[in-house]
Amino acid sequence: MKQLDVPGVATALIDNGKIVFQGGFGVRELGKPAQVDENTLFMAASNTKGMTTLLLSELVDQKKLNWDQPVIEVYPSFKLGNAETTKKVLVKNSCA
Repeated sequence: MKQLDVPGVATALIDNGKIVFQGGFGVRELGKPAQVDENTLFMAASNTKGMTTLLLSELVDQKKLNWDQPVIEVYPSFKLGNAETTKKVLVKNSCA
């Protein structure tokens, strides 16, 4: 937390597919008492792009979807501000 200058973190430890610890350390916001726990929501940042790409790649390798497939085929409730634009978004665009 010091190295990254963040007031709190949440973590989980998994051993042989079983969660052996889930919880948090520190506070949600500097100067406020609310503690971080396993249910704390954090704002997603650019570092999630790599994980998203990795997970989508796994699904492509498993033939569960393909890069040129419209997102609404695999996630029907996906919506952008414009319906025509929504229809054009492909799985590969979600990695950008």
